[in-house]
Amino acid sequence: MKNRVFATFSCVTLLTAAAAFGQTNAVMGVDIPFEFHAGATALPAGHYEVTPEPDRNVLMIRCIACKAAALIQVNAVEAGKAAETGSLVFNQYNGARFLAKVWTPGRTVGQELPKSKAERELARNGSPGPSVILAAIVQR
Repeated sequence: MKNRVFATFSCVTLLTAAAAFGQTNAVMGVDIPFEFHAGATALPAGHYEVTPEPDRNVLMIRCIACKAAALIQVNAVEAGKAAETGSLVFNQYNGARFLAKVWTPGRTVGQELPKSKAERELARNGSPGPSVILAAIVQR
């Protein structure tokens, strides 16, 4: 009986430790040289810290120097292979840019932002421009 309890406790401990080790909330830094929208929030150009939190399905993006931030609910998006570098992908419509996806290095699952009402309207009425992809550097 004691062996069974010990074995169960050991398994639970190992699984908990493995789950905690696998949760990496890497903070990425990226210079965004243009104004953009993240969800319903308009943000100015600047140096941003991007913190994907896939376990909670949220993305935090903030610029300390420009005192701007947004917390956005996101959806998981699957990639064929793990991203080698971090990146932010922006959709473009008539000069307006919208944050669309965030890829964290070493992960096969990224985060996709749902299209805001403004983005859906521009997509319907305007012609989409090429996507803009910016590299993000893991800071911690």
